[in-house]
This record gives sequence, C-alpha cells and structure tokens, in this order.
Amino acid sequence: MFTELLRMTGFIRRFALAALGLSMMSGLAQAQMDERRAEAELIADRVSVAPGDTFYAALRMTMDDGWHIYWRNAGDAGLPPQLILKDGTSLPEEAVGEFLWPLPHLIPVVEGEIMDYGYDDEVIFAFPVTVPQDAAGELKIVAEADYLICESICIPETADVSLTLPVGAPLENAEAGAEIGKWIARVPTAFPGEARIDDAAEPWTLSLRQEGGFPEEAHIRFFPFNHEISHPAAQPQRAGPEGASLLLTPDRAGSISETLDGVIRIDAPGAEPVGYEISAARGEVFAGTADREVQSVMPGMGLGSAAGGAATLGLERIVTLAFFALIGGIILNLMPCVLPVLSMKALGMVQAAASGHAGELKAHGLWYTGGVLISFLALAGALLLVRQATGSATLGFQLQHAPTVAILALIMFAVGL
Repeated sequence: MFTELLRMTGFIRRFALAALGLSMMSGLAQAQMDERRAEAELIADRVSVAPGDTFYAALRMTMDDGWHIYWRNAGDAGLPPQLILKDGTSLPEEAVGEFLWPLPHLIPVVEGEIMDYGYDDEVIFAFPVTVPQDAAGELKIVAEADYLICESICIPETADVSLTLPVGAPLENAEAGAEIGKWIARVPTAFPGEARIDDAAEPWTLSLRQEGGFPEEAHIRFFPFNHEISHPAAQPQRAGPEGASLLLTPDRAGSISETLDGVIRIDAPGAEPVGYEISAARGEVFAGTADREVQSVMPGMGLGSAAGGAATLGLERIVTLAFFALIGGIILNLMPCVLPVLSMKALGMVQAAASGHAGELKAHGLWYTGGVLISFLALAGALLLVRQATGSATLGFQLQHAPTVAILALIMFAVGL
C-alpha cells in the first residue's frame, strides 16, 4: 500500500511538473506572439458611405527594420498575407474584394538557392468593398490579419483589425484616400503589348513586344504567379527595336499548361519601377525582341546566366552540399544525446562479431542504412508534393511556429521524466 502511494505521489509530481512546464512554455509562446514585428491596421478612402456605394479599404502594414512580408507568390519560401473576416462584420463575405497586390521586389535569401518576392518597410493592400443596398446605421469590418514576417528567421503573426464607417451621405477621407491611391498606382496594369513563351527548349524564352520597345538600359524581371520557373535563377535579357526577351530557367517540376502568367517589373535609370501583368501564350519569339544582349542588373540580383542560375544541379555543387551534410552529421554524433548511444551500438557490434554473427551484423547494417535513406527520400517526396500543392512547404518550417515548438518541448520534457 505504501509503495503504491509513493508511485501515485511520484506520478502526481511528474504531472504537476509537466503542467507547469506547459504553462511556462505557453506563456513564452504568447509573449513571443505579442512582440509583433509589424503593425497592421485597416483604413478607408471614405469617412462615411452610402448604400450601394463601392469604396476602397486597405490593410496597411508597417514592418520593423530588416523584416519583410510576402507577395501573392512568396517565391521559394514564405506565405502571402491574408485578411480573415470574423464575427461582427456587417457585410457578406462576397462584398469584400481581393487584395490589389503592389509591385514586389526581389528578396534574395540564399544567393543562387532561395529567392523570395515581397515587401519591406511599409505596404498597403487595397481592396474594394461594396456596401449593401439595405445598409443602415454603421458598416463594420472585423477581421484578422494573418501573415508571415521574416528576417533571418520567420515568424507567423496575427493582428486583430477593424473598420467602422457610418452609413449615410458619402464623404471622402482625403488623407487616407491619397495614401491608398498611391499604392493602387503601384499595382501592375495590363501589358499594352503582346507576350509569348517559347518552351520548346531550355532555357525558355519569354518574348515581350510593345510599340517603341522598352527604355534604354531598362532591366526587366519576371515574377510568376505560380512556380513554373526557378525563382533564384538569373533571367538574362535581350532587347531589340520591338521589345525584349528574357531567358527563364524552368523549375525541375515546372511546366506550362496553357499560358505563363505573372508580372514583369521594369527598372529604368532615373525612373520609378513600373509593373505590367502578362499572360504569355506558347509561340515563337517575336522578331525584333532578341537582337542584342542587355547587361543590366536589378537590385539584389547578379548578372549571371540562365544556365548559371541552374548551377545548383551541377556535380560540383552536389559534392559541396554532400560534404557539408557529412560534416553536419559528424557534429550531430558528438551531441550528448547521441554519443552515448553510439558507444553502446559499437559495443554490441563488437560482441556480435566475436560470437560469430558477422554476416547478420552486415545485413543489419545494410538494412539500417537502406531504411534511413528510404525514410528521408519519402520525407523529401512528401514535402515536394505539399509544396507543389501549396507552394509554401519547407523542411523545418513548423519549428518557426511558437505553439508547435512549445508542444514538442513539452513532449521531450515528459519523456525525460
């Protein structure tokens, strides 16, 4: 009886310690989430609205120095921000339109390896709102801004935002309207020319034809809506009197269905960047768009070549990555949680060989090695499938989510009791 009581007391103590650990880690996770790296708020170009009116509201985001958020296609890693309507909103969901995405810029994460697209400092995502015909009293938008913000690490954050406007005679908000208008002007417009993509050979050629061509010394960069191309690869540019062409390196799993859709960003000396939305159908390169090479550099991107952008698949690069992976594995084996296990494993192998089971030992080693390789190949395949479907899965991404880290830490803590 006394022994059972001691066991029960020990269990209660371990349970209390686990609960205390969970409480502390939850508090730390909440504190981390409260220390936001961006400020988010809703603004509108109206002070008051009328029934049936359509106006622009906007999510304004101001990031801390060095931090950035993402475009609609984040690139190799990341997630675009979204506005999630919550209870208390006096509008039907279909009355709130989609974000108008301003022209993004390149965010090189690892040169030649990982390239993202997004914004830093400040950005405003405008969206149209239609007031119901039977609206009266006040119009309310209650929402949650959900976004991933990154520096050297990435942190998922949320912010509660709201907007309340009286319904009556429509009155403009001049200050907020001017600010929203400035960012709407940065949203890419329809390309005034024609676009074709020649994917008969690699690299692909994106041909852009417009009357008068493009400004002299202008650099053009293509930002795809999806993941058909390699994001970090350079896009060597050629030009002519009728326009310009870009060489695009296809993604390893990339293919074009009907058209290649996205945005081109044009950076010309002494001028603000200009963006156009394009939908390039398959076809031959337009004459007069690829007559000469253009040696220009977009900020954050070297000259390079399409082939050079795909150099990550070269033998030298693979050997380099494998070497550093080996070094990492050796360092991992020196960790206190691994090294004692290795000595026990080595002792068992010596004993098995001494007792005449060398063949069984060799078979065990081969099966073990094969199991490790197959497991990691399966994990890589699963990540690739999820990334192909969502465009956002990366290995270890879940460890940048504070609640997930807290739960895993609690499991490790409980195992160690």
